[in-house]
Amino acid sequence: MQNEKEISVQKLWEKFKTDIISNNRYFSGREILTLLDKFNTIRMFPADTKIDFYRARIGDYTSEVTTCLLAPPKGKSSTGRCNPEGISYLYLSSCQKTAVCEVRPSSGDIVSVAKINVDVSKIFSFRVYFQGLNLPVGDDREDSMILIKIIDSELSSKVTKNRKLDYIPLQYISEYIKNRDYDGFVYSSTVGPGMNLVMFNWEEKIEVIERNKIEIKSIGYDF
Repeated sequence: MQNEKEISVQKLWEKFKTDIISNNRYFSGREILTLLDKFNTIRMFPADTKIDFYRARIGDYTSEVTTCLLAPPKGKSSTGRCNPEGISYLYLSSCQKTAVCEVRPSSGDIVSVAKINVDVSKIFSFRVYFQGLNLPVGDDREDSMILIKIIDSELSSKVTKNRKLDYIPLQYISEYIKNRDYDGFVYSSTVGPGMNLVMFNWEEKIEVIERNKIEIKSIGYDF
């Protein structure tokens, strides 16, 4: 059951979402930023840490140029969970299954999967705060802690194709993290078992080390 502070911050977040989606696209969020600025962002990994991630694309791109399996060219990207239309970010997944699920293939589709080694030295996650790392202390930061839990939950929420305006608040948060000098951040996948990584700056942070082609045999639905 939510306490008064949790209810208050949830209402503040809902008000922000309504405002930025329906009323004031470019000058919303001052109250949200005030809370976010109360905690010190921390990196998930030490300097020079590299981890393998995966990216999938429907079709056979195993013999094409490497860029075919990376982010769309600048100006060509469609709206995503963390990026506005036209601004290109690189979305990766922590395991091959999650990467394939994220592109939502049909039965019989051929899917190309790239294994990509990523420099994660400047990667961020809200979740590290409430899993016991560098927790802010003091009453003045309690509202901030509540807010970042809400944001982490929203980043992992399901958004249907006909409700893509719901991405706008998350795109705002992505811009906030980007402007704190991070290369990207991680969040839970809504369709697979692993985590997703969205990268704002990746051109010199990644290396494609393997490309494979798979065929989708069947698809299951839970309801």
